[in-house]
Amino acid sequence: MKTFLEWFGTLALAALIVAIGGFAGLAQAGGQLDGDSKAYAEAAVNAIAPNWNSAELVSRSAPEVAASPNQVSAMFARFSRLGPDARLAGCTGQSNLRIMLSQPVSITAGYVCQLDLRSGPAQVNLTLRKDNDAWKIVEFQVNSPLLLDQA
Repeated sequence: MKTFLEWFGTLALAALIVAIGGFAGLAQAGGQLDGDSKAYAEAAVNAIAPNWNSAELVSRSAPEVAASPNQVSAMFARFSRLGPDARLAGCTGQSNLRIMLSQPVSITAGYVCQLDLRSGPAQVNLTLRKDNDAWKIVEFQVNSPLLLDQA
């Protein structure tokens, strides 16, 4: 019985050490993903928003977004009412890592980016997904009181 308890205790300790190591690795990977996704979000908004360039969005988008250029063009016609020269004031958000045994690993990120415009403030809500080691935009929304007045 004593040998069994010693063996069981050793096994439990080894499992605990592996679990702690796994969580530490995930925490480190999460921090790296946060930095990478935030840099991508900021670069995307800096390329898209100053002149409301729909081609820049399409070039950075996931296939399901890029496949609907008419919707993107209509959306950007509305955004262009905000005027040119949008300046990024900062993005806040984080990445999310989802691990499920029956599905592939899913890496997404969500950011809210503040814009300073001549016409007033605006907010860009971005949802990103990491596909084949590259971030892609899956959702791009612009919110501004000026867009409400012009609906």
